[in-house]
Amino acid sequence: MFRYFAENITFVLIKNKVLNIEKRDTYMYAIEVILLNSILLLTFLGVSIVGKNLLLFVGFLLFFIPIRTFAGGYHAKHSEVCFGMSLGIYIVAMIIYNHFPNLYKNLYAVVLFTLAIIVLFIWSPLKNPNHPLTDCQYDRNRRIVFTIIIIYTVLFVFFSKINCKIVSVEVIFIILASVFLLIGKLESSKRAF
Repeated sequence: MFRYFAENITFVLIKNKVLNIEKRDTYMYAIEVILLNSILLLTFLGVSIVGKNLLLFVGFLLFFIPIRTFAGGYHAKHSEVCFGMSLGIYIVAMIIYNHFPNLYKNLYAVVLFTLAIIVLFIWSPLKNPNHPLTDCQYDRNRRIVFTIIIIYTVLFVFFSKINCKIVSVEVIFIILASVFLLIGKLESSKRAF
């Protein structure tokens, strides 16, 4: 569906000489990514409004997107699969948060959060053959991930001390980011064999 719309939009833009036909595939991919991410964000916002949990959406924007952007991890092969998985995982995150708003006080959750931080620290950013980075870009992303990890750790401690429930959302999304990183790592090691 996303690819279909991206193809049609690209065709119209090329036909009207807005885009260069020689870079058609690049434009089509970029438009598909923009459509997917825009619709995902709007859907998550809608789910959060319906579920009366805008804090989860704010936490998604603050904690998941930045670390996922620079750490990398698993990516579905098709945008529709990505959409379905992302929506399902977001709803599960909302259910977890709704049932455990004080998750940051749970010892097991704090241990998982700590392990997630360690996983992100050790294996980020994930080298992706479909999105190769130069050594300079890889080093830059590594420094950015380390900075984000430090900021998130400080925020975890600060929000925990003042009993701000957004820290439970942080725990959920950092664990999810590390799971995606681990799955991506396993997938890339399978490809190597």
